[in-house]
Amino acid sequence: MRATGGGSAHGRVVEDGTHDELLALDGRYARLWRTFVGEDEPAAV
Repeated sequence: MRATGGGSAHGRVVEDGTHDELLALDGRYARLWRTFVGEDEPAAV
């Protein structure tokens, strides 16, 4: 799996690996995944 995406990546591959490897990197893919599955929701005030 390759992670490309927002920010300054300009359409380039920024991370490469399996799902588990990308989560372990704790980079863009991991942040996107946590947001997708609802683990990065803002704390209630």
